[in-house]
Amino acid sequence: MHFLLANGHRDIAYAHGALPCYSTRERFDTFRCALWDAGCVCRPEWVFDTGCSVDEAARRWRRWFGRRTEFDFSAVVCENDIIALGIMRACLEAGVAIPDTLSIAGVDDTIACHYAQIPLTTVHIPAFELGQSAAKLLCSLLRSMPVPQGKFSVPTRLVRRDSCSVAAGAEPTATTSPNFITNESQT
Repeated sequence: MHFLLANGHRDIAYAHGALPCYSTRERFDTFRCALWDAGCVCRPEWVFDTGCSVDEAARRWRRWFGRRTEFDFSAVVCENDIIALGIMRACLEAGVAIPDTLSIAGVDDTIACHYAQIPLTTVHIPAFELGQSAAKLLCSLLRSMPVPQGKFSVPTRLVRRDSCSVAAGAEPTATTSPNFITNESQT
């Protein structure tokens, strides 16, 4: 989110899956808070339930937008890479210029991001470290050992690829430390 905002995007949509779960709510709350902190508004009509598969996300996007190539928003943040890839598929079929007309970003950094027609900008979630920490917590619980209270999180990082760019007519307003953003554009 901060990357898109720093690159002039102010009108940003959000796409999520249909299954309500903790991570879905957390990701959406983070999206809304980032918009709020930047002085932007989360518009309910720009929040899309796209289902949970590439095919379903593409089908629903086509149903809502048909063959439109222009939108009232300049970027869409997706709850996960699967949704982002479905939206990207529908947009490319309609002739949308990604990222010039619409920037698309996902979350998870799945292997499919590398092989998309336009490599997907995403947030890397360190799955191995997440699983390892969860296993340690579970073992502690099974042994009746004390476990830390509160939220559990792992460090994430933005992986910038080719699906996002500076918003039309905007200048980038901030740079981000190289430790936070990695560039993996394919040529």
